[in-house]
Amino acid sequence: MRLAQFLARAVYTAAPLALTLITSQPVAAQECGTTPDPAAAQLRQLAGSCGTAAFAIGTLERRTDKLVVTIARGNVYVRAVHLRYEGGAEAQVPLHRMLSSGDATPEFPTTRDGRALQLVRADVAAPGAGNDPLLLALAPAGNAVVTTGAVGDGTPKTALDKRAWVLAASATASLAQRRDTFEIGRQKGRFDHLVLSARGRDLPVQSVQIMPVSGPPWTVDLRAVITSGTLAAPIRIDPPDFIRSVTVTYGTPSPEAALHPPVVEVHGRQTDGWEGRVGENRQYAGGWLLLGTVDVVSTPHQARAPLRIAGREGPFKKVRFIARRGAVDLVAATVQAGDGRSETLAVNALLMPGVPSAPVEFANGAALPIASLSISPRLKPLAHVDATVEVWAQY
Repeated sequence: MRLAQFLARAVYTAAPLALTLITSQPVAAQECGTTPDPAAAQLRQLAGSCGTAAFAIGTLERRTDKLVVTIARGNVYVRAVHLRYEGGAEAQVPLHRMLSSGDATPEFPTTRDGRALQLVRADVAAPGAGNDPLLLALAPAGNAVVTTGAVGDGTPKTALDKRAWVLAASATASLAQRRDTFEIGRQKGRFDHLVLSARGRDLPVQSVQIMPVSGPPWTVDLRAVITSGTLAAPIRIDPPDFIRSVTVTYGTPSPEAALHPPVVEVHGRQTDGWEGRVGENRQYAGGWLLLGTVDVVSTPHQARAPLRIAGREGPFKKVRFIARRGAVDLVAATVQAGDGRSETLAVNALLMPGVPSAPVEFANGAALPIASLSISPRLKPLAHVDATVEVWAQY
């Protein structure tokens, strides 16, 4: 297949170009493989375990001012693009971003301070457990189309659709110990993607180890700082599976984060077959479905945001609640059925972390769809609380 067929789909993901020029001795690049098609010499096919794709710069590439590395096939986490110019001068374009088929790296120049570009090396990590080949191409930057504000498969950096992603686990980051292990289990669902987020402070992450139920553990070398309130690159679970645990290894925190560690969250996107009355939830979770989570965060003298989640397919007969990271004194929950009906359930329970509440039924044993649900915790005026309440429903 010719290079032009791939370049027609190239997409340039906009990002500031951080380019630092240094001089050093030439470094031998490991080339992971090339396609046999001589008409597509600037294609590189990588196996899942391969970490570098090298492109030698020829006469054709020097005819353009700027180049990009495009993802012709597959999904891959790109750490950086390394550039070597004449005379041994090197530059680096840091990226630390998940790119999907059709995406491209930021553009880089074919000359720098009068030196011609000689070699391009893309430092990548396969995002999933599978060994499907990845295909990268070197392309002129002029063929790219600008897009913004997305990572991975289009998940916004600063927003999370809680109907598509559930909070599988969370904890205050153990930055002093440099790692946390999050137990997840079958009840949370079969996932096709996981993603990390941070809240409160920026979170430096070195790597993420995934332990699926049906296979051996594997590690993604993330090496990124997750800005508070944003998402890291989604990690593809290939094939989709239940997750036993996720271990996050942290980098060196800032002094502020070391003093007041952020909350690290592991979100998962469930497979299409998990929900519904005949979904996999009936087999693996007794028909219970994790609708979503509500953060119960209370700082003295600060207003609290509404504690509300969006519902899912129903109707449901029972609900229950599980607190995470801290105890929550839950007074009641109000359910909006979406057809004008609403019902307030008296809970009156002190939710201890990790202990499910007693199931609460709707009046007269009715089954209701849940369009939305809000909770009413009892919070002391001068107390600081930072916990999460999981809301579960049973068909």
